[in-house]
Amino acid sequence: MGITTPQTIILPQADYHGLYSDEHGPTDEVIAMAVSPLKLSLNFIPNTLWQQVALDRYFAQNLTSRVNKMFGKQKTPGKKTKKMFMMQEARKPDIKPHEILRLI
Repeated sequence: MGITTPQTIILPQADYHGLYSDEHGPTDEVIAMAVSPLKLSLNFIPNTLWQQVALDRYFAQNLTSRVNKMFGKQKTPGKKTKKMFMMQEARKPDIKPHEILRLI
């Protein structure tokens, strides 16, 4: 038996027995997304949350601490200065909202 993916387990045209189908039930769009658990999950996460995560100031707030650790862990002491590590880390581009999905 090989590796199964959610698409091989959940059938696209599955009949969801007992699913509430009245006026306030799931929309056709959500039912279509039920084929992929990832798509279904991402449907309920607002875009503003992705933007907030991408713009989070954690990187800048912890830059000095991270540089100090990098400086202390270098194999050849004194090979790079703290300033060199700081410039290296500060040059990293900001994370874009669409890039967060690659991490998940």
